[in-house]
Amino acid sequence: MFNLRSIAAAGVGLLMAVAAAGAAPANITNARLTSRALSGPLARAIDAEARAAAEPAWIAWEVPANASGGRACCSWGDGSATRCGCSLDEREGVSLGDRKDAGKVSLEASSVVVVLSRVQSGAVQRVVAYSADCEIDAGGRHVVVLSGVSPAESVAWLADLAGSTGAIERRVSAGAVAAMAFHAAPEADTALERLALRPDAGKPAQEAVFWMGAARGRVGFEGVRRVLAKATTDTLKERAIFALSISKEGDAVPVLIDAARNSASGKVRGQALFWLGQKAGAKVAGTLADAVEKDPDTKVKTQAVFALSQLPPGEGVPLLIQIARTNRNAAVRKQAMFWLGQSKDSRALAFFEEVLTGARR
Repeated sequence: MFNLRSIAAAGVGLLMAVAAAGAAPANITNARLTSRALSGPLARAIDAEARAAAEPAWIAWEVPANASGGRACCSWGDGSATRCGCSLDEREGVSLGDRKDAGKVSLEASSVVVVLSRVQSGAVQRVVAYSADCEIDAGGRHVVVLSGVSPAESVAWLADLAGSTGAIERRVSAGAVAAMAFHAAPEADTALERLALRPDAGKPAQEAVFWMGAARGRVGFEGVRRVLAKATTDTLKERAIFALSISKEGDAVPVLIDAARNSASGKVRGQALFWLGQKAGAKVAGTLADAVEKDPDTKVKTQAVFALSQLPPGEGVPLLIQIARTNRNAAVRKQAMFWLGQSKDSRALAFFEEVLTGARR
């Protein structure tokens, strides 16, 4: 159940509305709340609320949260510090992590996620999902709180929205995909992978792959690896590479190395090299240097040079100097020289002095 909090300061009108409807969710503030027990299919209940809403309203329900997803909230600046909290009508976006408002401390992640759907005139206009310890400002809107929604039914309803097209529908789809990712239900893993591999899914498929890597832990990692193997477009493969780069699973690095060495697409090899440089440091220096020397695509070679420049100076600078000295590709040597110049490393300066002195002789 939702946690309870005192609403004495909310005003007599709001107090009466909440008292008539039942308990108020602890993290939803500035709302006209109504509670209903789900008595039929979730889709039918949402459709009925949407048709009845002459002005924008929100439908909310809670499900167990996916522990791998972290805290889902919004971060914003007030001029002096970063704050967390979401305004349904003003601020958008979700940040993952453990940042809290000043003075607020949470010893462990919330075990509940709140799914909210904005409805009006028969249509779903937006879907968001926030951790139950994330304060949500409803902007004075009517919020219908549904109890008794099963995680499987919640995922099924969100999955139906995920393939939407059109301007508003794309926004709805993106929110639905993210909301699925925060469910503890195994049905969410199945739905996300199915969407990722659906040939006509387009942008929603890319969103699904991202959230598999960002919020679904080991099962999500395995799913992303399957997507990388089965995807038929470079765009989706590159998205899978990025999802692997943000995965916390240790097995992600070997998969990225394999893609950097063996993918048939130069674009995919280049993306894998780039994210290896951002993610793994010294563990992949050899792979990056090998790509500079052996990859047949000059663009991939230069991307590998950039990735080397992102390594800690003690690891990247010596390799860049070696490339600048010996690589047979002029474009690659030029890139190595450029990034050495950006490094401000004393070894790079000594190398430039050597080159310039030799040129004068």
